[in-house]
Amino acid sequence: MLPGLRRRLCLRLGKSINFRERGLGRLRRRRSESFWPRSTNCFSLTKNMKKLIFETKNRRQVVDITDTLNNFLKDNNIREGVINLLLTHTTAALTTADLDPGMDQDMLLAFDKVIPKLGFDRHHDPSAAPDHLISTLIGATLTLIVENGTLVLGTWQRVILIEFAGPRERVIVIQW
Repeated sequence: MLPGLRRRLCLRLGKSINFRERGLGRLRRRRSESFWPRSTNCFSLTKNMKKLIFETKNRRQVVDITDTLNNFLKDNNIREGVINLLLTHTTAALTTADLDPGMDQDMLLAFDKVIPKLGFDRHHDPSAAPDHLISTLIGATLTLIVENGTLVLGTWQRVILIEFAGPRERVIVIQW
C-alpha cells in the first residue's frame, strides 16, 4: 500500500501512532513520506476477506442466503462485529426481506412494475437496461451486525440475493 494512503487510512481510522517512541521526533508536514513508519499495519485490503459463489437457476429469482452466511460465520470463527457484503455484479442485488410463502414472486412482480419494459435505447443492450436499473435501486452492498456468531436480524428478516438476469454464477465478497 502506498505510504500516503496508509497514513490517511490510519488517521481516518483513529489509529494512534506515537512518533516519539519510534524515534521520529516531532511530526512535521512535508511532502517527503520517508519519515512514515513502514511497519504500521492499520489496514489491509486482503485481510479478513473471502468470496462466496452462488449459482442461480432462473432468469429472475430470489435466493435466501441467510443460512449460508451464518454457516460462513461459524466456519470462520466470526463471533462479534460487522460484516460487509459486496455483490460483484450489475444485474443482481442484495437486501433483507420477509420471505413468507409467495413473497419472492410478489417482489419480482413489483420490481417489474417499478421498472417497466420501456423503450430503453441508450444502453449497449437495451433488453438488459431494466435489470441494471433495478439492481442499482436496490443495491449491491449490505452491512450486517454479528452477535454471538450469528447475524442480527429481525424475527422474519432474511438476507436475500435477487437475480435479474440469470441463470448465472454470482460472487459475493465478504469482509469482516
